[in-house]
Amino acid sequence: MSATTFAGSAQFAAASILGSGGTVAAAVVAAALLNARYAPVSVTVAGEFKGSFLRRLAEAQLIVDESWALARRQDGSYDRGLLLGGGLFLYVCWVGGTALGAVAGDALG
Repeated sequence: MSATTFAGSAQFAAASILGSGGTVAAAVVAAALLNARYAPVSVTVAGEFKGSFLRRLAEAQLIVDESWALARRQDGSYDRGLLLGGGLFLYVCWVGGTALGAVAGDALG
């Protein structure tokens, strides 16, 4: 799930719902509602994304709260390179941390 849902709050909500016996539908709805905040965030940076629809869609997956905040310039624009680079760095760390926890979590705890 970490590789396909790059949003900690959505993952924790889904895991909590499923872990307490909730349905997959409830978990998906909760995750979607938590991620709805990315719609207005994406609107603020939409002007920075150029190219084909598929390229913009792929790059938009790297917009997370942290990279969005880091990429904001004082003039109100956004640094696209920092937005995407920060998002990619965070994605690698998030998925890598999840993999490390899955493989060696018992040894670390």
